[in-house]
Amino acid sequence: MERKFSPDFFQDITPESIDLLRSFLINSKEESCEFSLTNLYAWKDFCKTKFQIYHDRLYIWFSDVDLLIFTTDRNKNNEPSAKELYTVSQAMKKAGYKGVFYQVRKETIENDPFFPEFFHIELCKEDTAEYIYDIKKLSHLPGQILAKKRNLIHQFKRDHADIKIELLTEKNWHKAKLLAEKWYASYPGNKEDLEGEIASLANMEECFRSTGLFGILAEENGETLAFATAAFITEKIWTETLEKALPGQKGAAQFINNELAKILEEKCICLNREQDLGLPGLRQAKLSYLPEYLLRNYVLTPIK
Repeated sequence: MERKFSPDFFQDITPESIDLLRSFLINSKEESCEFSLTNLYAWKDFCKTKFQIYHDRLYIWFSDVDLLIFTTDRNKNNEPSAKELYTVSQAMKKAGYKGVFYQVRKETIENDPFFPEFFHIELCKEDTAEYIYDIKKLSHLPGQILAKKRNLIHQFKRDHADIKIELLTEKNWHKAKLLAEKWYASYPGNKEDLEGEIASLANMEECFRSTGLFGILAEENGETLAFATAAFITEKIWTETLEKALPGQKGAAQFINNELAKILEEKCICLNREQDLGLPGLRQAKLSYLPEYLLRNYVLTPIK
């Protein structure tokens, strides 16, 4: 007899579940940073993230905001039917939850004409759009529009002739963490915007060992000036999970971003630089790198 979907079967994300999660995520069709194994692990405590396998599919529940996401295997092409997702949604609603799906790809909805009968379909909010870049363009910064980026990098290199790049690991992660804490302390905006990111730092060290987190550190004469980390979403697309530069170091952010892209050229085709959170300055900074497109998926809210 087939097991029914139930909220009772959700499990916490633990070190022991990482290999199982990786097996579903690495072969998925997803491009959203929400499906990064590293992000799921790093943010698991803040988001109270849980998972379960149902119909050979990974369902993830961000229980803090009561939103669901799911994977579709690109090799099996096992797009879920509207009826499957509605069954899951109703099981959640019966237990007192919303049963709302987030980050649903357009292809999933178009694959089954019955979705409008079961769900209200809406585009994800504009401030949750994710910026997707061609990794070669980020590495080479071609053309006149990106000339300012190249100039800032050249100036930074001239001003910091002794700058050195080293790989980030769990052994030197404390240096990056200290820089991040300095950056958060100097942040002029609303600190509430950063609560999740700050909380995720506690799990980042483990991510180097177990989830495939990759990173680089820029140092000059023993001082950490910038760092950046990235992790796979799938084999083709990675996400930049964190990037910080020492406040007041002009060109450091552009420099570390470019150095990371050069290395990632051998690892992926595209880089997801995540959302702008509705912050005008961050939006402008991301747009200035000329993304290939902004990823906006859909929200499915059950009609009944």
